[in-house]
Amino acid sequence: YDYVDLCANFSGSYIRVLADSAPYPQSDIDEELLVKNLIDVCGYAMEKGVNVCIETNGVYSKSDNILRLIDKVKRSNLFIIWDVHHTYRYGNEQPKYTLSRIGGYVRHVHLKDSRLDGGIIKYKLLGDGDVPIKDAIYQLHKTGYNGFLCLEWVKRWAYDLDEPGIAFPSFLFYIKDVLKSL
Repeated sequence: YDYVDLCANFSGSYIRVLADSAPYPQSDIDEELLVKNLIDVCGYAMEKGVNVCIETNGVYSKSDNILRLIDKVKRSNLFIIWDVHHTYRYGNEQPKYTLSRIGGYVRHVHLKDSRLDGGIIKYKLLGDGDVPIKDAIYQLHKTGYNGFLCLEWVKRWAYDLDEPGIAFPSFLFYIKDVLKSL
């Protein structure tokens, strides 16, 4: 509840929650407990004027799974952070398909790019990988999405990433170029 309180104190709109502890799908999710906790957090958050966003992560990288979870929780302040990389790489979904399923719930977007190298994910600067980032942004534009596009660049988990001084300017140039083409 501390994050809800912090968000409310700063007049924020959303908090992020992960429903799975790993970015890739695992099978040890206690969905019954997760639903109970989300109902509780969403109830508390609603009293504070805060929305809860589940990231498409782990088992919930597949749009059908995250929609099933949202349907079980049944709270009007429960939304989605779409991690394009996760739904593509782990959920095996193309952006058009994903957005056709979850588009009405998306309130924030995480972008990162990668390539598979011998079955191992190697993160790349946006545009240097094979994640369909441009198509995702195009599909978002078609839906009228006007929220944030956030570069997710976490050296904490991937030490071999380029330095932020390289990644962030590269992200800005890439995004500006993509947005000009819309």
